[in-house]
Amino acid sequence: MKIPKERVKIVAFSDEFKTIGTAHSFPEERFSDFIDTLQKGYISLTDAKVYSVRTRELLYEAKFMKLNLIYLKAIMPLSDYVEKKDNPNQTGVYTIE
Repeated sequence: MKIPKERVKIVAFSDEFKTIGTAHSFPEERFSDFIDTLQKGYISLTDAKVYSVRTRELLYEAKFMKLNLIYLKAIMPLSDYVEKKDNPNQTGVYTIE
């Protein structure tokens, strides 16, 4: 029996990388509950893009990847993410699709 899943676009930050991808949670599940119930300390993503935090350059793309939650500094739904445009320490532009 296949359990229905809801697709949630997320953004996750580590010291070096910004990752944007699609996580799969249960329908109507709160994002915080979804993160709290992840097993083995990983989150699975599909259609992931990994950027350098420092240069904002797209480093690679993956149809599927797992992120180790131990190394993440922040994770949130992409719909809640707002980037400040006037940060003088950053160069380049992220393209979010």
